[in-house]
Amino acid sequence: MALRVTTPIGTDRGLIQNAYIRIGEYRVLKTGECIFDIHIYKSQEDAIIADSSMATIGKANERTCFSLEIGKEVKIDLGREIVKTVTVPKEIPMTVKRTKTIGSHSYEVTENMITSSLHTYETKIKVPNWNALQNNNIFEFGYAVLKDRLVELYGAENVVDDTTVSVGVGPFANELTSDILARERGDISSFD
Repeated sequence: MALRVTTPIGTDRGLIQNAYIRIGEYRVLKTGECIFDIHIYKSQEDAIIADSSMATIGKANERTCFSLEIGKEVKIDLGREIVKTVTVPKEIPMTVKRTKTIGSHSYEVTENMITSSLHTYETKIKVPNWNALQNNNIFEFGYAVLKDRLVELYGAENVVDDTTVSVGVGPFANELTSDILARERGDISSFD
C-alpha cells in the first residue's frame, strides 16, 4: 500500500515529482491517540531498497525524505468526551461562639471548626473510543486519513493509490512477492 503525489512537492532532498508515500509504522496509545509514521520516497524503487535492509524497516533512512507540508506523522485522536458525575467531600470552615462554664464563671469562647459535606458536580473527561479501529485493517484506516491529508494539500487529482504487488527484483523482492501472492490465495501454511 502506498500513495503517489503526482505534483512536485518540496522536501529536504529537493523537489520530488511522483513522490511515493507510505506509512512506516503505527502506534496506538492507551490515551486514545493513534500515530502513523510517514515515509516519503523519491520513487517506489527507493522504498523497495529501504525495505530490503532489515536494519531500516520502520526507521527513517538515507532514502526517505521529509516534507514540512506533509510532516513526519499523522495523529488521529480516537478519544471522546463523556460527562462524569463526581462526588467529593468539601471542607467548610466555620467560626462558632460557645458559652463555657467553669465552676460558677461563664464566658464566651470563639472556636474555629472545619465541617465537611459532600459536594457533587459534573465534569467532562476524555476516554479512548476504539470503535473506529474495530473490525478494520489499521493500515487501511491510516491510509484513508493520510490520503485525506494529501488531497487537502495537493488536490484529489494529484493523489493516486498505489497498491501494486510487484516489489522489484532480487532475493528479497522474490521472497516478498511470493509471500504476498500466498497471502492473497489464503495459503497460510507457507508462513510456518
